[in-house]
Amino acid sequence: MTAHVRQAMPLAVAIGGLVCLNGVTGSIAHLYDSVAPYSPALANGLSALLILGSLGLLGTAGWWWRSLRSGAEAKPHRPRRILKATPARIERELAKAEQAIAKLHDEVIRRSLTKRVRAARTDVKSERLRLVMFGTSSAGKTSAIAALLGHHAGETAPTLGTTTRGRTHTYTLPGFGGDIDLIDTPGLQTVGACGEAEAKQLVTKADLVVFVAAEDIDAIEFAALQLLSQQCKRTILALNKTDCRLPADNQLILERLREKTQPWMPTENVVEIAAAPAPMAVRHVADDGSVTETEVPREPDVRSLTERVGKILQREGKQLHLAAAMVRAQNLAASVDTAISRDRRGRAERVVRRMQWATAGAVAATPLPVLDLVAAAAMNARTITELHDIYEREISFEQAQKMARVLGKLLLKLGGAELASQAVGSLLKATPLAAAGVTLQAASAAYLTRVAGLSYLDWLESETPWNERTMLARLRSQLQHVNRTKFIRQAVAQTLKLMRAKEEQPIVRKRKPSAQKSRTVRALPAATAEPLALPVRESSPRRVERVGDRAS
Repeated sequence: MTAHVRQAMPLAVAIGGLVCLNGVTGSIAHLYDSVAPYSPALANGLSALLILGSLGLLGTAGWWWRSLRSGAEAKPHRPRRILKATPARIERELAKAEQAIAKLHDEVIRRSLTKRVRAARTDVKSERLRLVMFGTSSAGKTSAIAALLGHHAGETAPTLGTTTRGRTHTYTLPGFGGDIDLIDTPGLQTVGACGEAEAKQLVTKADLVVFVAAEDIDAIEFAALQLLSQQCKRTILALNKTDCRLPADNQLILERLREKTQPWMPTENVVEIAAAPAPMAVRHVADDGSVTETEVPREPDVRSLTERVGKILQREGKQLHLAAAMVRAQNLAASVDTAISRDRRGRAERVVRRMQWATAGAVAATPLPVLDLVAAAAMNARTITELHDIYEREISFEQAQKMARVLGKLLLKLGGAELASQAVGSLLKATPLAAAGVTLQAASAAYLTRVAGLSYLDWLESETPWNERTMLARLRSQLQHVNRTKFIRQAVAQTLKLMRAKEEQPIVRKRKPSAQKSRTVRALPAATAEPLALPVRESSPRRVERVGDRAS
């Protein structure tokens, strides 16, 4: 509700009350005139009753209005509390992150996250505060930094995106012991997403943020300020370019800004500055009447910003620094959790792929009835145990066997064999798999195994209790959404790889031992192929002779 609406509300309520009172008075007078000729006592009683009822309604309305106003005034508009942190608490967070990083199997990711842990520890030990200038492009961030430093700090222009990379300056605040890192950032709405992403990344390292706005904030700036509040970042909102407007207009914009940010920002944290005021035109009139005009530069006015920054840093600078370090440690822990989840998922999917081709190979070598096909396609207990080890979920071998049997029953209940045959049958005919001897039954078994494996992975990641009805829904969803074309493409690649490996396998023939020198002949190792691959029926198999097959 704006200030103008709040000011006009009492007048509107008063006019509405007078209109209602006039109507009620007229109704009471009309009722009295109608009843009085027949029963004056009844007319008096009805009139008194209506008057008391009207007064009660009026009192109720007044109480409701008063409670609304008192509730609005009593509503707390306090800034979000800064996260309380201590060096010991931050160290505990970092130690937990290190323990989690050790579980990663990807060496590159592990090194990167370890480097971030070391940088976080260095930040905690450092007492140098970071003051970050943030805001939209061309709001005057670089000009504000130059005004604070007292010298040129970078290129400035009215066009968007003049500052494309973050810059760090050393700032000495009067009355504050120690230097401060004053960081300039690319603006929001910069042409290209890289600059804006870098600005948001730099803000996460800030101990104190100065949000520079050239005028009343728009939706993007408002969302950015809300995000800073959610990240527990202490923020000062600086209204820049006040030299371009009348004082009354500046005051009106300041009031609107304080009203919009009141839920999370103290009103004293909204200040006005003129970082780069336009030169003042001065006319000189000579004795002969000629007029010359010159431009006189004006000094920047950032006193209110300097005073507010000084008060905040002197009072709570150390705590702000520790709070920012704590937030970075928590963000690092979240990054580690995400990396672990991706690592586990990748390893688990490799296990499922290995299992699906193993099942297909077994079925292709020995065709099975439909019921046995479903049982073969369901995951075996050993694979379930392996998946539980990846996700660090305890399970006994007997429990794994039971779950494997349940998965087979659920697939049979869904008609999995028929659905899989329909899913891959038409695609199988158009690939080299049919010519290579890979049967529809083998491809269907691999498809069902993949469905069962991915459904089981989804359940493991959900960390919910085992429920057959829920697992049935997961299996049904996977049967509908597994990418069949991608599956067939993988099967083709697997088969062609095995065919090439068999073609490259050398033939080892028997050599007759010499009388002068005996020699042992070893078979050369076959070309390495992926384990548990699809078997391929060759049209002309080669003959391999071993030592001792033929008579001397």
